[in-house]
Amino acid sequence: VGKPVSWSLDNNGLLILITDLGTFSCVSISLNEKISMNDGFKYIGKCKTVSDLRTIEPTYTNQTILLERAVVGGPILNVYLTYDSTDTLSPDDNISCFVTPSGKRWKVDISNGYDIRLAGLLLDGSNLSTALNTAVNAVIAQIVYNKRVNNVMRTIRVKPVNFICEFTLSSTVNIPSFVNVDFIGSPYINSPASVSTAFKVANDSFNNTLTLQMMSAQTSWPGGPANQAINNKCIGCSDGGRITLRGPGFDGISGFTGIKTVGVLFGNETSSVLDVRDCTVEDINIIGFYNGVKWGSYYTF
Repeated sequence: VGKPVSWSLDNNGLLILITDLGTFSCVSISLNEKISMNDGFKYIGKCKTVSDLRTIEPTYTNQTILLERAVVGGPILNVYLTYDSTDTLSPDDNISCFVTPSGKRWKVDISNGYDIRLAGLLLDGSNLSTALNTAVNAVIAQIVYNKRVNNVMRTIRVKPVNFICEFTLSSTVNIPSFVNVDFIGSPYINSPASVSTAFKVANDSFNNTLTLQMMSAQTSWPGGPANQAINNKCIGCSDGGRITLRGPGFDGISGFTGIKTVGVLFGNETSSVLDVRDCTVEDINIIGFYNGVKWGSYYTF
């Protein structure tokens, strides 16, 4: 057909090719036809990571975007987020709400709880502590924003990122008594000797962030107890499985000598008006620690 000079598409999807020997029309496959193929989903654009997501400015209300994964090295998610044009105040919490440079907010559906994988959990499960603490901080941020614990989503779901569902802690995970951490897939969680306490279920770590008024808003009388944690399962498995929490003595080499590690610390260690009351830790086997369970003795009922 000669040497190509330029080309264009007409309204019928025909390729108009202009060459030095004349103009020719060629059949072109439209985008709609491509998408309707068996493997057509490959033509749908994806946002690669959360870092990329924060740079993308939505252009219309309720615009949707497909996020491939939270971070490089994280599991494939292919989760949809939506632009909420009515919200100009919610904090960027690194797990459910992501703010662009112009202040627009991409949000993920959290009606079934926070997905821990969106907090940057890696495929090898090595940063569970960081991801879980990020998710807890997202809950705390919403409580502070709404000035109450009541009617704020407080469930965090820890879903498998690899086929054996194994994680490693690098620091203590702080879980308030009103947060529900739900583990899926009967995971193994390894806690090395460098981590003095694997899980701390208490409120005194949040003395400088939360108030008694937030803890009792709309569910207690003025000056009454912080009763919003009643019957909460702070750690558990909703799928009927069991968590295996393995301390440094599990390998049979480290032993316990000089390594006074704790599997689960339950209750406030220091004075706090933020009561820990009427809550549970369930569905967990704890082995290889100096103290499997240690009890806090301040304002814990």
